[in-house]
Amino acid sequence: MKRLPYFFFIVLLSLGWISSVIQTKAQLRLFAPNGGETLISGSSFQIRWGGVNFTDSVTIDYTTDGGINWNLIKSNATGVSYLWNPIPSLIGSKCLVRVSKGGTVGSRLLLLKPKDQTDNKRGGYVEFSPDETRALTSNGNEVHLYDAVTGEELWKATIFSNPDPNFAGTGIAHFALNGTRIIVCIINEPSGDTLHILDASSGTELSDWTIGLNKPWQFPKLFNYTLYAAVSPDGTKIAVSGFDTIRVFDIVTRQRIQVFANANPTGGTIPYIAWTPDGSKIASADAANTNSSVRIIDANSGAFIADYKGNANIISKIRFSNDGKTMAVVSFQANSSAIDIWDVSPVQYKGRVTSLRAFQDVGFSPDDSEFLTTDAQSPPSIGQWWDTKTLAPFPGKVLDNTRDFMGDIDISKDGQRILVGATVGAVIYQPPTLIAGQADTSDNFFTIRAPIADTSIILSIDSITANTNENVSFNVRLQAGKSVNFSGVISLQGKISFNSTLLEPVGITPKGTITQYLNTIDWQFPVQGLAPPIDSVIAVLPFHTGLGNDSVTSLSWSGISSSTIPKVIETQNGFLRLADICKEGGARLIFTSPKTYLTVRPIDKSEQSFSVLFRTNEYGKTRIQLYNCLGIEATTLVNEPLELGEHERQLSMEVLPLGVYFLVMTTPTELFTEMVRAIR
Repeated sequence: MKRLPYFFFIVLLSLGWISSVIQTKAQLRLFAPNGGETLISGSSFQIRWGGVNFTDSVTIDYTTDGGINWNLIKSNATGVSYLWNPIPSLIGSKCLVRVSKGGTVGSRLLLLKPKDQTDNKRGGYVEFSPDETRALTSNGNEVHLYDAVTGEELWKATIFSNPDPNFAGTGIAHFALNGTRIIVCIINEPSGDTLHILDASSGTELSDWTIGLNKPWQFPKLFNYTLYAAVSPDGTKIAVSGFDTIRVFDIVTRQRIQVFANANPTGGTIPYIAWTPDGSKIASADAANTNSSVRIIDANSGAFIADYKGNANIISKIRFSNDGKTMAVVSFQANSSAIDIWDVSPVQYKGRVTSLRAFQDVGFSPDDSEFLTTDAQSPPSIGQWWDTKTLAPFPGKVLDNTRDFMGDIDISKDGQRILVGATVGAVIYQPPTLIAGQADTSDNFFTIRAPIADTSIILSIDSITANTNENVSFNVRLQAGKSVNFSGVISLQGKISFNSTLLEPVGITPKGTITQYLNTIDWQFPVQGLAPPIDSVIAVLPFHTGLGNDSVTSLSWSGISSSTIPKVIETQNGFLRLADICKEGGARLIFTSPKTYLTVRPIDKSEQSFSVLFRTNEYGKTRIQLYNCLGIEATTLVNEPLELGEHERQLSMEVLPLGVYFLVMTTPTELFTEMVRAIR
C-alpha cells in the first residue's frame, strides 16, 4: 500500500490554552537573590520569596555553574525568607538560587532492599560500579549486588561459611576489570586468607586463590580488623595488607607481582591501605594507639616516598581527594574519633576535626572543596559535610538518618548520589525529584566570591533585569582591601563593551564606537580622596533598553588602569536581561540573530519524519515534549543538559497517529511552545 505524505502547519500556541491541559507552573516567585548581587563566602544573605495563595514550605538550593549542578541549602523552609548563613566557599559568577514549592516527590533516600533482609549488618563495605548503575555491598561472608536506580537486589553470593564462631569470615569486595568482575578478600579463613573472583553479572564464583600470609591463629578474633584489600583505580590489581607487608596481585593472571616489606612506618600490623587516584602510589597505616602514622610508597617499586606522622588514634580509613592532593585519615580510640587532613605533596599537616560520634568514613565532593563524614552515633547517626579549606562544618548540609550506624561511603562522580552502608541495608542519598513547574529561579546570575584580600582591588558592574524601551542605570562598584596603597590615585579608566542593539548610552554615559553590534565605550571614573578599605558605588551609568537581536547582554571590562601607579585590578562583568520578550512560539520574529528559539523545519512531502530545531543560551536541563490535543504526552525528544548553541532532533512519524500535537520546550527559566498538525 502506498504511503501518503504528511503535511505540517506551524501556528503560535497560546500558553493560556495549554496551561489548561498541561500542568501549570506554581504561583511562586523568588525575590532575592534575583541577579547582580555579590555575596561573600562566610557571610550571610536573606533569601526571600512569595506567591499567590502561597502557604507551602519550600526547598532552597543553589548553583555556581549556571544550573548544571545544584546544591541543597535548606529543605522544608517555611515562611517567606531564610537566612543563608554561612554562604559556602564554592565561588563563581554564574550563581543562581532556586526555590521549589512542595519540596519533593517521594524521599531522597533510596533503600537497597536485600531479599532476605540480612544484608549489611553494622555498615559493611559499599561501592558504586564504574558506570554507577549498580551498588555493591559486602559484610561477613555475603556479597550483594543491587540496581543503583531502583534499589532492587540483583543477586547475592555466599563466599565463605565456617561453624567456628571465632572466624567471622569478614569479606571485602570491590569491582574490578571495568566492572565485569568482583573480587572478594576473605579475612580470618582458617585455611588461610583467600581472594575470590565473581562474575559481576550473575555472582557466580569463577576462581579463588590463597593470599599466602602467615597468621598467629591463636588470636583469631584480634585479626577481624587488621587486614584490608584495595583494588587499583584501573581495576587490574589488588593490594592486600598483612602484618608488616603489602602484597600486590594481578587480577587477570592471579599472580603475585609485588611484595613490599617496608610499607609500615613503624613496623607491625597494617590495618588499612589505599591507592592514590592515579594508581602510582599506595598509602598504608600503622596500628599505633596514638600518634599513628601513614606511609606512602611507590606502587611499582615499593620505594619510600613520605611519612605522615601524628594522626590522632588507631587508623581505620585513608581517603584521597579526587585530584590526589589532599589526604584524610580517619582514626578512633574508645569513644574518641578524629579525622586528620594532610596536603600530600609537599607534606603539610592542615588540621583535625574531632567528634564523640565515632567517625566511620570520609569522602570528597567532585571538586574537592568539601568532604563528607559518617558516624556510628546511636541514635541517630548522620552524614556531615565540611569545608576542606577551613575544616568547619556546614550546619545546613547534613544527611539525615534514622539509623544508629552509618559506615562506608562512596560518592558518585557528579556528587549527586551518595552510597552509604547502614545498620539494616545500605542506602543511596540522591537529589529529590522536583514537582514539575513548582519552582522559581533567580532571573539573572549573581556572584559568590571569597572575602576580599587586604591587597586586592575589585571593579564590578551590577546586573539588572528590565523591559524594553526603559531607562535603566548600572551601578559601578569599587572594593579595595585595607592594605591597598591608594595614595595619589585620582581616577580609574578603561573600556566597557555591550550589545548595541539592547543598550543605548544616554546622559553622561559615553556614546562609544559600534562594530558589528558591539558598542565599546571609553570611561574614566574619579576616585580621588577614597581611602581603603573601600566598598562604594563610584559611578552610575544610564542607558536606554532597546528591542534588539538578543535577550541578554554582558557589560564586559577591558583595558583597566589607574591614573598614577599601575595596579592589578580584578573585574566582575555585569549583565542585562530583558524580561518582556515574547516566549510563545519561540524568540521574537524580528530577532536578527536569535539566541533561544523552537521551531519545526518545513519538510519535503516524501519524508516520513520532521525535524525540531532549537537553540538555547542558558545552562541547565532542557526538555522538549510532544503532547496530543488532550494534554497526554506522546513522547519526549530531549531531557538533558545541553551545550549552548543550535540543536536538531528528528521524530519519526511511523508510530505517530494523525492529529494535532503541541511541542513544549522548557529551559531553567523559559517556556516555548509550537503547534504541529499532521495531515495525510
